[in-house]
Amino acid sequence: MMNQRKGKNKAFTQAYFTIIDINAPALARTLIMFDMGFRYAAMKTQKMPRIEDALTVMSYMFSSAFMPSFAAEKMLEHIRTVIDELEEQGDGVGSDFMGMFYLPRETRIQVVRKLKQWAEPLGEKYATKRLRPLMMENLEIEKFRRSMMLNFDAAKVPYENRSDQEFNELGVVFGNQQGSKAELLEHIDTHWVTNPTVLDMDYQPRREQEIRASQGLSEVPPGFDWNPAEMIKSLRSILSTEKEEDVLKIVSEVFEHFSLVMMNLHSRIKIEVIAGEMADVLDRIRHGNLKDRLQRPNDVEAIDPTQFPREYDRIHMNNIPDYIGGPLAAFLTGGPLLRQDRPSNLRFNNLLNPPMFKSHDQFLAEYVLMHDAKEVESNFGVTREKNPNPPEVDEAALLQMFGGNKFAIEDYFIWAKSSTKTTLSKRLMSRSALERWLYLHLLKICLPYPRPKLSDRPVHAPLNLTTFLRIVGHMHDVGYPAHWLSGVLSSVCEGSISTTARAPWELVVSPENLSTSYPQRKTCLNPWRAEFTTLLSLWVGLFPFGIITPESALVPAEKVVECTVAFPGFFEAQGRVMHFVLAIFNTTEVDPRNFDLRELLSDDEDGNSSDSARKFRESSVHIVTAFRFSTATCTATFWMRQDVLDEFTSTDSWQICICRTDSWEEVSSRVSASESMSRIGTWERE
Repeated sequence: MMNQRKGKNKAFTQAYFTIIDINAPALARTLIMFDMGFRYAAMKTQKMPRIEDALTVMSYMFSSAFMPSFAAEKMLEHIRTVIDELEEQGDGVGSDFMGMFYLPRETRIQVVRKLKQWAEPLGEKYATKRLRPLMMENLEIEKFRRSMMLNFDAAKVPYENRSDQEFNELGVVFGNQQGSKAELLEHIDTHWVTNPTVLDMDYQPRREQEIRASQGLSEVPPGFDWNPAEMIKSLRSILSTEKEEDVLKIVSEVFEHFSLVMMNLHSRIKIEVIAGEMADVLDRIRHGNLKDRLQRPNDVEAIDPTQFPREYDRIHMNNIPDYIGGPLAAFLTGGPLLRQDRPSNLRFNNLLNPPMFKSHDQFLAEYVLMHDAKEVESNFGVTREKNPNPPEVDEAALLQMFGGNKFAIEDYFIWAKSSTKTTLSKRLMSRSALERWLYLHLLKICLPYPRPKLSDRPVHAPLNLTTFLRIVGHMHDVGYPAHWLSGVLSSVCEGSISTTARAPWELVVSPENLSTSYPQRKTCLNPWRAEFTTLLSLWVGLFPFGIITPESALVPAEKVVECTVAFPGFFEAQGRVMHFVLAIFNTTEVDPRNFDLRELLSDDEDGNSSDSARKFRESSVHIVTAFRFSTATCTATFWMRQDVLDEFTSTDSWQICICRTDSWEEVSSRVSASESMSRIGTWERE
């Protein structure tokens, strides 16, 4: 949009955007910013006086955790305006905003809730005088952490500019206000207020609980300790001056451009706003299963959600893949939504753990279990491209900071839709190679390698068995024969596979390890068989090919039951990280005092090969990888085939607990399956 004003791009008649964020506050902030920008542009067109104040308010809201009272009051007016406009539209399927935005009903409800929270007085808990010193302490801790991680002395790094120095000394940035440090601090703590749009009042109590438990802090500030001065680096490409040091002036300039461009393009842009998890929403878009896109509005002037696209020119994921499966998740969910008829690409970066990878090949090896970009292109239909507009950085200094690790200083990874529509058969894997690759993914999902409970560069293993089914379906789309894939699914349904693949034997999979050949071995998968056959029973109709399975391996959908398990109250500090499973086991077959779950489940050279462990794996444990957990009620909800459900609820010998898959420790109390489990209903009711 900004380049449109500079004349860098050809004009377009209509552009569609879809914004997805799991956090409704981020979407609410976006609506406020657009409302402010549109009103500023209108005032400038009418040549109204003191319109520069509007830019100042936008700048504070966008860049600062604290703002002067006058800015907060003006922002509050915009918040109330947005609330009124959204609530005027009632409880229909979706809502228009500004003639540009379309909000599905559930998204609108979440956004309005956040806006109303911000419109209320914040109280002493969020007072500047209390939060600013806490934020400064947190800033110092973060500097020390970065120094240790990157092996440099943060105290010796020169300030970027005057605003950078202001923020590091005061926790805020000013325009041109002068005074002694003591006077300024007194003025800030007395007359400035916390920017409510950086707060999530629903999550903050939980966040405080998590941090107190893991770090032992008595006072926990909200997570808004970003440095506004650092934004300059990302805004340079659209600035008129390269040496300006006043952050507020820079951000104001950006928003002036933004507001005028928006006014110019307003009638040609439609933006769909969805509160949801990225992978889930992209899957629903692909399969035409976003219910709010299925109904045309009654008002002919309203935005028609049925017109939003199912293919995109660009998909920008930021670093969300870090938390949901890395490049594999990006390729599976984003790749199919890239346009085929003209150049298109998806892009993401790695911010969570770059020092853990020696190269991009290892990055791909860990998440995709492929380390060759050509192999990725053959199997996922995307090809790596160089960034045509890389950021201007001191590469030598960064390399020194990261010990010469080039991967750690890479910017966005750009993967374009391959121009080859049909993959040549000679570029596909052989049947044995395909089976090994699929089993590598399956074993990595079932038995992820143990990982540190606390790390400043965690390598998550967040996938569940639904991902394996997605991979199998994708490989059929690529061109692999149906009977090859059916054979893999059938073997897993039987509860054992014969393979040279192994569960990971290292924290980060290396390209060398992928190429290591192990002896053929029959591996028991019975602990995951119940969930796998349950899921496959529901997915079988979604696959575009038939599946030949052993008798009784699959069940009709009406024989699949949704159930919940209630646990006594407990707290887990890393409850938002997806590294948990439900373990359902027969206590008559295992010593509860010596319960090393991963060792008991592992059926390889490093596993427990005793007769008791073998018997335990064969018939005395069920692992559930895909479940929903409510921290408010301490209940887990999952789907299970009725015959297996009857088995472990018919006696008092079966117990259930929640286990982590990084440390393989139990995090909940064990509860009786027969007493703590409730049945909600069957799949057919859906």
